[in-house]
Amino acid sequence: MLRCLTLVNLKKILSLVNKIWLSGNIPPSWKHSVIIPILKPGKNASELKSYRPISLTSVLCKTTERMICRRLTDFFLKENIFHPHHFGFLPFRSCESLQMIFFNTLLKARSNKEYIIAASFNISSAYDSVWPDGVVYKALQIGLWSYSPLDS
Repeated sequence: MLRCLTLVNLKKILSLVNKIWLSGNIPPSWKHSVIIPILKPGKNASELKSYRPISLTSVLCKTTERMICRRLTDFFLKENIFHPHHFGFLPFRSCESLQMIFFNTLLKARSNKEYIIAASFNISSAYDSVWPDGVVYKALQIGLWSYSPLDS
């Protein structure tokens, strides 16, 4: 458990994560994982889409992923990259936040005898078709690679 490590060892891990952040080089052993398929509740066991893949990786790899995710989120929030109506996967925002805003808007319109037109999309597997080179290009455009978490 990482909580049991001394401050010296935690600083070594932070140094490793910072080195990975700045170089972009991930240790080759971290690129391998054991994938365990877990059946989703109430789904047909004979269908492939009924399973949720769980990747078992090293603790250091998972810790680094979490730290990088936090750094990216902090950068995106600091630079106002997210749209004001983006709610999923952000601190203090969730799908429930969006539902409350929609419900409030609906009640206001109802009291003013107005109409509301709404469209909702649940895009299954939306990120399966993301072009990785395009993501890197956009990251370069917004200055992500010039951002150092050590500056903040």
